[in-house]
Amino acid sequence: EITYLVCALGYNENAGITACEVYLGEFKLPDEAIAFAKTVDLAAILQYAVEQDVADLTETAYFSLEVETVVECEDPEDGTENIDTVYQRDIWIDG
Repeated sequence: EITYLVCALGYNENAGITACEVYLGEFKLPDEAIAFAKTVDLAAILQYAVEQDVADLTETAYFSLEVETVVECEDPEDGTENIDTVYQRDIWIDG
């Protein structure tokens, strides 16, 4: 089964990934996921981060907001696997 995961991945100023990953939603249709992602701003990401008790954000310079096409792994303990990214944009913390 294919679903579309909307998430924000944290990066530092040197484009290195940080421990900050924020889950924003999961959708059945790509158009719905993309439409939702287009409404997400920094305030929304930070609110979700607080709700999810995400790791320290001090090293995060920006977020890569992504809509990923994901499938369930054969082993349920492995969760899901990203097979494609259908939408992406960067949201910088400093504007």
